Amino acid sequence: MPGDKVELITFHGWGFSPAIWAGFEKNLGGLENLDIMHADRGYFSKDYLPAFQQEQSRKIIIVHSYGLHWCPPEWIQTADHVIILSGFLTFHPRAPEHSRRSRHMLRQMKSRFVDEPEEVLHQFYENVFLPDEVNYQPVNRINHDRLLDDLEHLETSVINPDLLHDTEQITIIHGEEDRIVSNHKAHELFSMFTLNAQYFEIKHAGHGVLSTHAEECSRFLKPNFELK
Repeated sequence: MPGDKVELITFHGWGFSPAIWAGFEKNLGGLENLDIMHADRGYFSKDYLPAFQQEQSRKIIIVHSYGLHWCPPEWIQTADHVIILSGFLTFHPRAPEHSRRSRHMLRQMKSRFVDEPEEVLHQFYENVFLPDEVNYQPVNRINHDRLLDDLEHLETSVINPDLLHDTEQITIIHGEEDRIVSNHKAHELFSMFTLNAQYFEIKHAGHGVLSTHAEECSRFLKPNFELK
């Protein structure tokens, strides 16, 4: 087992900033061996990509939703443990009927975002936090081009499962009532990595499970951040 430190790097989802991790991080208080670094895609501030600092640390990546798709593959390959919250390898459903509907909705979202980015973000946050109330407020500055570019990337982005097959440990957490990424996606993901994965589905939680159910998420994960 690597040395006496655990290094954790987070990657937030589309439309968010590292502020989305505030409640989750608060619930991890008291772990002196844990170093947390938050990557920032740059939607509302300057982008930032941290890297693991210590060769002999236990290295953990935690991604929320689209965060898996902008996390550098070499970071994943370096990690001892990858935690996927509300995640997916491909965004659109497999079933043709559901896929057509999903693609249509994403096209509408991209079209509206060009002229009404604030309104699109507000509606997106409502859907993310359902069935709970919205509990997130971005800062005023919006990097319109970066947000729109990533919406375009979401349409075609595919994560090859081979990227994760050599990971020592995978944890998948998903909200039962996720309106953005169906829990069927999480079930499919788990079925690919059953030998080295664990799966937690949180009842009455949506796509924003890491915020609305921060205490539950951190309780599931906290043992992984403690050195044995």
